[in-house]
Amino acid sequence: MMLKKTKIICTQGPSTDPDGIVDALIENGMNCARFNFSHGTHEEHLVRIKKVRAAAERSGKVISLILDTKGPEMRLGEFAEGKVHLEKGNKFTLTYDDAPGDETHVSVNHKKLWEEVKPGDTLLLSDGLVGLVVDEVRGKDIEKEFDTLIHQVTPEDLMEYGIIPEIIGRLPVICTLETLDEDALLRILTEPINAPVRQYEKLLAMDGVDLVFTEDALRAVAKKAIERKTGARSLKGIIEEVMLDVMFDIPRETAPRRVTVTKECITDGALPIIEVAEAG
Repeated sequence: MMLKKTKIICTQGPSTDPDGIVDALIENGMNCARFNFSHGTHEEHLVRIKKVRAAAERSGKVISLILDTKGPEMRLGEFAEGKVHLEKGNKFTLTYDDAPGDETHVSVNHKKLWEEVKPGDTLLLSDGLVGLVVDEVRGKDIEKEFDTLIHQVTPEDLMEYGIIPEIIGRLPVICTLETLDEDALLRILTEPINAPVRQYEKLLAMDGVDLVFTEDALRAVAKKAIERKTGARSLKGIIEEVMLDVMFDIPRETAPRRVTVTKECITDGALPIIEVAEAG
């Protein structure tokens, strides 16, 4: 008797539910019955499994069962307009931010996705109907991962990085620094004695000017510094870009004034609001 090496696998579903269908599949050579657990309920599959076993017993043949179990699924978040149309070649961002998406970005329920992909990988959406090629992985979570790993650096790691042993031997203590987040940059902007905001407040006060930064403006400065990836070094430069013209114009008048820097001054290039202060 010749051993048949090729197996015929038939997926069981609504189309195989009518009486006699499974018997006909076995009669025509089915060796394995597949059950796709990505669709249907466990109760529905149990009924079909029992039907296959009964048909196999009637035929006197051994029919193997293949359970295609449901793996982890990545689901997209909600779109602000309900749905979007993606153009081939356009950039589209998958983010951990749960805000409503649009044609440029959308949230995903798999918050650790950034750990599992790398540039060049392909992500399939809508059961493979839409394909995305990973261009880059960026964001706050990656920075947090870096902060976690950097504390575990050893002299051996430094040697693998390329630092020669003679230099490492002259480093009795390895000190690691964490990435500055928005709140930390906000404190640097306002709290130290020589904080950038305090410096400008003192400078303008010499000309009788009351300088005010709104909370949104300060956070916009911190966010822009994070985008530039230059840490606290760029904080004063960002404020300087906004205050440069004001610093030239202020000395031309002697009347008490109030200068208010808003979020739009930082993000959109709007001019600070200059008002004549009310006489006390």
